[in-house]
This record gives sequence, structure tokens and C-alpha cells, in this order.
Amino acid sequence: MSPKVISERIGHANVGFFLETYAHVLGDDDREAADQAASFLLGDDWKPEEQPDEHRERVLALVEAKASGKQIVQAQADEPGDSSDLLAALEASIKGSRKGKG
Repeated sequence: MSPKVISERIGHANVGFFLETYAHVLGDDDREAADQAASFLLGDDWKPEEQPDEHRERVLALVEAKASGKQIVQAQADEPGDSSDLLAALEASIKGSRKGKG
């Protein structure tokens, strides 16, 4: 699974933040590959340390609200989709793309 997909699924604003945050768990080769992928996707002049950490900001806002006595209401999570529907859609897409190349 690509870092971009993982990043989106866990709620990070951008893939660069994910790569910078979790790079310590990657091996040297993986880290180099991740850096190259980030450069390819985001450009060489992209600086992860200059990107806002929106997740951290939301968590800190919740902590401050809780500390000031406000009641925190947890948003209800979306129901997980049926993976068989996703698989069927992917298979149909692949079949459709192959028909055009024949």
C-alpha cells in the first residue's frame, strides 16, 4: 500500500507529514525510497518541517477545550465500506481499460 493511501486513511493532511513522522520505522533503503517518492510527488524544494501539522493542532485544541471544562463529543465514525464492492469496481475498471487497448 502506498504511503499516500496510508496517510489519507489515518488522517494526515499530506503524505510528506506521514513520511517524516514514520520514517524512523523504515529501514535505510526504505527511507531513501520514501524520500525519493516524496521528492517526486512534492518537488525537491518541499520542506516537511514547514508544513502545518493539522492533526496535532486539532488534538491540542481538543485538549485545551477539555481542560477548560467543555464537553467533548466524539464524532461518529463512518461505517466501513463493503470491500467486495471496492474490489468489484477495481476489477471492472481494469477490464474496461484493457478493452480500450485491444
